[in-house]
Amino acid sequence: KFDAANVLERQNDVYRFRLLGSPQSLALSRVFSVVESAKTELSIQDYTVPQTTLGQIFNGFAAKQTQETGVARGLDVKKKRKAKKEPKSKQHDNYLAHRA
Repeated sequence: KFDAANVLERQNDVYRFRLLGSPQSLALSRVFSVVESAKTELSIQDYTVPQTTLGQIFNGFAAKQTQETGVARGLDVKKKRKAKKEPKSKQHDNYLAHRA
């Protein structure tokens, strides 16, 4: 009746689904009609059909986004200078050699 119904979450006997389909198949009136007709067959006691929130949309985009590497145009990036390495003392070298 729908293209797909993905289980997003399950807690005990409460399920949360995402319905996939065309705008016509997901019209609220059709969704209610399909679920009402399947209540007895699927042992559905209660259900809600909320609209997607902006937070859910944002989280969906954020989950699909890949992290960009590099520098965005227009940003001024200063590179850190490497500190000069000072030679190790012979005492330090001997200490490391004995610890190994």
